[in-house]
Amino acid sequence: MSSLLKALGGFCIAPALWSQASEIRPFVAASLAAPTAPDSSSGRLTLQQALESTLQRHPQGRIGEQQVVATLGVLREASGIFDAIYASGLQQSFAATPLTTAQQGPAGGAASKSAATNLTTFNASASRLYRNGITAGPVVELDRARDRLLDPAGINQSRLAYQMTIPLLRGRGAEVVAAQETSARVQVDASKLDLNQTFTDLLTNTAVGYWDFVGSLRMLEVAISSEVRGRTLVENVDALVRAERIPRNDSNEVRANLADRIAGRIAAEQQVAVARQQLALAMGLPPEVMAGLGEPAEDLPEAIGAPANDPETARRYIDLALSQRSDYLAARKRVEAERPLLARAKNDLRQRVDLTLSTGYSGLREGIYPSSYLVSPFYGVRGLDAVAGVRYEFSPRNNAAEGRLAQIEAFTRQVELRAADTGRAIATAVLIALAGVRNAGLRLEKARESVQAFEAALYGEREKYRLGFGSLVDILTIEDRLTASLAVQVQARLDAAVEMARLRQATGTLVEPNAAAPVANREAFVTLPVPR
Repeated sequence: MSSLLKALGGFCIAPALWSQASEIRPFVAASLAAPTAPDSSSGRLTLQQALESTLQRHPQGRIGEQQVVATLGVLREASGIFDAIYASGLQQSFAATPLTTAQQGPAGGAASKSAATNLTTFNASASRLYRNGITAGPVVELDRARDRLLDPAGINQSRLAYQMTIPLLRGRGAEVVAAQETSARVQVDASKLDLNQTFTDLLTNTAVGYWDFVGSLRMLEVAISSEVRGRTLVENVDALVRAERIPRNDSNEVRANLADRIAGRIAAEQQVAVARQQLALAMGLPPEVMAGLGEPAEDLPEAIGAPANDPETARRYIDLALSQRSDYLAARKRVEAERPLLARAKNDLRQRVDLTLSTGYSGLREGIYPSSYLVSPFYGVRGLDAVAGVRYEFSPRNNAAEGRLAQIEAFTRQVELRAADTGRAIATAVLIALAGVRNAGLRLEKARESVQAFEAALYGEREKYRLGFGSLVDILTIEDRLTASLAVQVQARLDAAVEMARLRQATGTLVEPNAAAPVANREAFVTLPVPR
């Protein structure tokens, strides 16, 4: 009789037999008792540590940083048109010019029938394009000519001048001349915003991966507890069969149920393995350390706040997102980057009329020695000279300029439409995330009520069965429904944490759009963003 009472009593204390779980899966016991606060001293992984690893190690972050470097290189290249250009050249030529009979010397001979001419030319210049379109700079030219017939002593001539080209129509004004540089500078800002959006997405993926890892362990806990209850049920039913209190066939039914629960536990273990590696991937860990990723040190949030369900709240969150989302701000920047290029393309339709001005002086020095050549700019100077001219250039059809303008206008319209579409997508994401946070909270509340009700129902069915009024089928049914309800409760907690992360991502409140360096903030994933 005592053995029978002991067997019957086992139906009421099955949850107390959790110690059997350590025999089924020893490593799970420690991971399921995770503290609610980070505990880095125990070797466990906190959410903060996971987020910091993402910022420091993830390859996508490094790729985004190199993209910023590349756009800085484009900006530097675009600024190169305003660099000063220095040029110089030296030319030496010799020509044996044939002479007429009258020019030839009386002595005759091959040497007297030609004039050997030596020409030495040196020039140097420094020019620079200014942002208003003017090109200006000094020029120096030294020429030395000597021939046996006309200038046997040699003539050294020089000219020093300052030249200037002033555009009157095409290519005039800083807005046009510096258009490429201005556009490239805005593109640098856009690439920085893209980088911050990349970090926002990476941090969100890491947080979701962390909660998935925790959720998979909680699901494994549910599966193990179900298996423990199934084993206890098998032991109790076997005891009742031996006492000839119930049919032997009931033993087959509970054993089949236990095998099904073991299969569920094995599947849950696989989900833990998948979630672990997905988190390692999101954290940017190298392959050699992925397998050693520690257990999470934090549990799923017990509850989250719920934003108000009214149009005004939704509008404020959308406004917050449009002011904070780096991808939307980057899209608007790219619209801004096209405007100076559009202005330049329109300017290219104009005809080119350039005014050229030059002023300087000339010098002359006779002599065959190099010193006479070098000092020629300072001898024989008779005053300043001036040169002015107008250069006119036009293309009757101007297809090249018309084609460039059509391309830039079309591309400008594309980036404007892309920015508008990005804004629409952001508004949709915000509304979905708001609904997700609210509904996740409601599901979590109802899931807890369901678990409590099924626990009470299971206790009642066990009591009925112990007293001989219930059936084993009813107990197994309630057991399975309790297990499903526990899984729903875990999933609801997981969904609540994930929806919070999605709301933060949708509103752009994880990384400041203009932050010089992103900062990992665990609290952002467990608190609601505050709309402005």
